[in-house]
Amino acid sequence: MPKISKTPRNEPSRDSPEDFPELAREASLAANTTELANETLLQHISETIAAEARRSQTAMDQSIAKLELSHDVATLCDAIGVRQAEAESRISALEDDMAPLQPD
Repeated sequence: MPKISKTPRNEPSRDSPEDFPELAREASLAANTTELANETLLQHISETIAAEARRSQTAMDQSIAKLELSHDVATLCDAIGVRQAEAESRISALEDDMAPLQPD
């Protein structure tokens, strides 16, 4: 009677990465590449944010300078208004003083 041969069972592989050094090296390289890509991306994000912050700061400085200039102009306008009122008062007083001197 012939012997019945057993068919091999398909069991999951239990090989460790050390059994396949090339695969382990590729996995390590992929992990390092991902780390470098993440670091590069973070560096780029950081540089972009810094550049945008500088542009924003420049825009704010210009806006503040314009606001201060507008304040100075408003102060000068107020001073001119006060001087004009004083001049009108003096002119009115002079006219009042001159009225009795004018012949009827």
